[in-house]
Amino acid sequence: MKHVMRNAFLCLGICLTLSATANAYNTTQQQERRVARHELPNLEKDAERIATEMKKTLDLSDKQYKKVYKFYLKQQKEIVEEMSSRNNPKNGNRPPMPPQDGNSPPRGGRPDMEAGDGRPGGPKMKDGEKSPMQERIEKEQKQMKKILSDEQYEKWLKMKPSRK
Repeated sequence: MKHVMRNAFLCLGICLTLSATANAYNTTQQQERRVARHELPNLEKDAERIATEMKKTLDLSDKQYKKVYKFYLKQQKEIVEEMSSRNNPKNGNRPPMPPQDGNSPPRGGRPDMEAGDGRPGGPKMKDGEKSPMQERIEKEQKQMKKILSDEQYEKWLKMKPSRK
């Protein structure tokens, strides 16, 4: 009887130890994933991934690959800079909050923001004015037109929607 009880306690102890170890491992993984979501993207890896995908699909030369990589790296850096300056409240881009009286919209509303460029809540664009996204797309197309051959460029235009 003592032998059975000792084995039962031994098994219970082993199970508790394994359970605690598995739980600690799982918690560590969850924390790592949470931290990874909040880190800045690795711009070099992103540019390399895009350039490598294009090299495979479009059969780029080494010279073309380097140009594509440099272009996308520069573009990624510009996007990050733009986002960080937009999110920095000290940069002066935020409009003042409207006074809270009975006739004004509720606080948190952005009186300068209206749907006018196809995005709900986006800034209203003047006639003929292009959004930053449209400008970025046109710049990308011009640069790719310079780097790629005519056949590669046509194939690139067709593959672009699938990249999203």
